[in-house]
Amino acid sequence: MTTIPTPSTVKRLFAVSGNRCAFPKCINKLIEEEKVTGRI
Repeated sequence: MTTIPTPSTVKRLFAVSGNRCAFPKCINKLIEEEKVTGRI
């Protein structure tokens, strides 16, 4: 069973992440211009 996060949870995760990938030494942004490149 897959649980889909609520929009408020998604917004909070992106805010807390500082728009950066969580993997060590990764410098990728989660949102670039208008394209979402990150995954939850």
